[in-house]
Amino acid sequence: MAIYFGVSIGRGDYYETYLVILMLVTPAVLFFLKSNYWLLIPFVIRCGLPAIPLIAGKSIALKEIWVVVCVVMLFGQLFFYRSRQVRLFRIELIPIYLIMSWVVAMFFREGIGLAILGSSAQGGRKYLGIILACLSMVVIFHQKVSEKQCKWLIILIVSSVGTAMIWSLVNYFFFRRVDYETEQWATTYYSYHQILASLPLVLIIWLFSKYSPAEIIVRVQISVMAMLGICYGVIVYSGKRMHLALALVIPFIAALIRRQYGAVMLFGGGGAIALALLVVGQGNFFVLPLSAQRAMSFIPGMKVDAVIEDQSQTNFRTTLRQISLEKIAQHPIIGNGLSVSEGEIIELEAMQEYAVEETDSHAYKMAAGSAWHNTWLGISTDFGIPCAVVFAVFWFQIFKYCVHLRRRLPIGSYAYILVTMLLIMNIGDLLQSWVAGHSLEDVLWVRGWQFAVLWALKIQLQEQNHEEHEPDQAMAG
Repeated sequence: MAIYFGVSIGRGDYYETYLVILMLVTPAVLFFLKSNYWLLIPFVIRCGLPAIPLIAGKSIALKEIWVVVCVVMLFGQLFFYRSRQVRLFRIELIPIYLIMSWVVAMFFREGIGLAILGSSAQGGRKYLGIILACLSMVVIFHQKVSEKQCKWLIILIVSSVGTAMIWSLVNYFFFRRVDYETEQWATTYYSYHQILASLPLVLIIWLFSKYSPAEIIVRVQISVMAMLGICYGVIVYSGKRMHLALALVIPFIAALIRRQYGAVMLFGGGGAIALALLVVGQGNFFVLPLSAQRAMSFIPGMKVDAVIEDQSQTNFRTTLRQISLEKIAQHPIIGNGLSVSEGEIIELEAMQEYAVEETDSHAYKMAAGSAWHNTWLGISTDFGIPCAVVFAVFWFQIFKYCVHLRRRLPIGSYAYILVTMLLIMNIGDLLQSWVAGHSLEDVLWVRGWQFAVLWALKIQLQEQNHEEHEPDQAMAG
């Protein structure tokens, strides 16, 4: 086996090696997880591992394959264990059924197909992704979420982001072919740097979920403070402005949800002093790396290099916003769908002259692929304003379940830490939803499993409370 892998890697057959590893690992993982197979859903959604090539240059994502496997496993469980309760008929699930019905109706209305089957009117793959994201929720709805499983979910959330970072770095340094005239990564200060931002952000969320701000400050947790310092330093070095903004907001969110208002004031005062020192010092007493300057360029008064200023003059999000608003005005109720023809793709690749000089021309191609970088405009453009409203109701339930569960779960338990992590993550995602998130498929993959885990925990607590009250009622009778 070692010889085979050595020869395959030596020949450059990396995908073949990857497929063989997957074929060997998958049965072992299933055997190890047994009935906990569904725990890998959050991991495969975020891990960023390569898709599996099929035919004619087309491939299938790892998350899509695993959800299909999970659905098969779930039906097997329901068939062999008839005592298992089917959890599909609850009023809280109405928004999900409305979204699924809307998506299916739009699919048949557009009459598009899958590119892998030779369809010239493409976009069916995105509809399939939305349905699979909904099916991943159905799988988790029927699971028992124990304390041990919550611990594994936390580990898998962090490890999935770490895996995505490692693979992206490997891909960038060893497999990426860069076109220095058109490639947005082809810079000396903002290339691989941005890959580094996500893992420290998730670690910051985990630390502020496990330890309260008051704990960190009063007990002076040296190891925690050191880890936080490293995470913040890496995020600044990454050049990702939104990640830095969220990282700065997370301590306030963590303090507010715990009602530690003194910590809010302390963080505010300390943060203001630190930012003031950076603003005064940058360019006068020291010069930050260009990537760090980019990350902090949104701070008022921050001196940045001319190359950073030139880059900030163009904003593809402005172009995307204009395109989406025009499309929403055309079809505000039913949306424009996800279809895109081969001819349109070819035309978009050659339409550099359509973009004015001060606008990022690749925004037009992003729009064709529904990469809107705006959750609300993206859903409204593709599926209409009513669908965006239904999604808002669906998302609101996540916040509602988080607040409900945090009041009832033991403080410090893995379930409590997991729910707190999901609450902070969703508050952060809500704050950046006007500049991040694309369309329904993108947000449902992430929000879907989170909703399902929280819902399963909520139902589980209700059933436990019911079982505890039954003996009391019997004694009273």
